[in-house]
Amino acid sequence: MTLRPFLTLFVLGALASACGGSAKTDGSGGAGGSGAGGGGGATTGGSGGTGGCESLVPCCDGAGNPVSPVCDATGMPECPPGAAFPASGVCSAGQCAPTVPCAAGEYCDYPDDRCGQGMAGTCKPKPTGCDLLYAPVCSCDGSVAGNACAAMAGGTDVNKNGGCTPPMDTFACGDVFCAFGSEYCLRGVSDVGGEPDSYGCKPLPAQCQSCSCVANEPCGDWCEAAADGSLTLTCPGG
Repeated sequence: MTLRPFLTLFVLGALASACGGSAKTDGSGGAGGSGAGGGGGATTGGSGGTGGCESLVPCCDGAGNPVSPVCDATGMPECPPGAAFPASGVCSAGQCAPTVPCAAGEYCDYPDDRCGQGMAGTCKPKPTGCDLLYAPVCSCDGSVAGNACAAMAGGTDVNKNGGCTPPMDTFACGDVFCAFGSEYCLRGVSDVGGEPDSYGCKPLPAQCQSCSCVANEPCGDWCEAAADGSLTLTCPGG
């Protein structure tokens, strides 16, 4: 479920090539043209083209078919509605998206846990035999599941973007929920393109109700107290 670094670098390399102007205007590409804008067009969303981002960077629809991205005003590629950048850098059957659900007995596993807002997902069998550990998570369908396995067994991936209504006596911390009065939220900001931020709940010091009492905790200098009394410490990437 977490995108491995070498896959991230692969996709980032494609993005950099698309925006760096290294491709020739006849679509044959520069040093890597034979694998992106030329002979590799069947899997990268373009064959030939003008050498812009639409001929170098793959977008895939929910069925795994390559589609051309759209270049914004700065030349950066964006996938059209219903399509997303693939985790592996190539389009393949079995991919899914919010508009293209998986078959019965499967759920859509998004490698970046962003529920289709970033990379395309892959259909995987729903797990069975989940344990009863209560570690609530926010799911892609907006519901709260007892744990990550329970979410997948119910047909949905976890959602790093959050947005679900927290269970009683908890507050949202990315895709998880922390206990009021006894835990704080620790957010790790990702400095790797395509990788989501990480979230976790950590024990609060005794009788701690403000940022002053977590100053000595990791990243305590970056503490934010919400109106509801919850505390979030943010660790910058790097």
